[in-house]
Amino acid sequence: MRELGIFRERGFAANSEGTGGGVSALGMADSDAAGQVFCGIRVAIPKIGFRQVFDAGLFGDAARPVKRLEGILREVDEDSKPG
Repeated sequence: MRELGIFRERGFAANSEGTGGGVSALGMADSDAAGQVFCGIRVAIPKIGFRQVFDAGLFGDAARPVKRLEGILREVDEDSKPG
């Protein structure tokens, strides 16, 4: 639970070979207006290049489509409410 709290504060989780040999990954979750997680994105990269890609802006590059998706899904949610 402590690790999940850290991931929530950071806005992402990263692992090195946690999902497969030679692969590192960055994952981000997105929440609805009520704070419930409704989707996520994961970017998997060969471990050998992960640090370079991360330092070059992977977090920001991954965050943009997640935020865009959040906005789209919130609009859909608002449009589906009665009245």
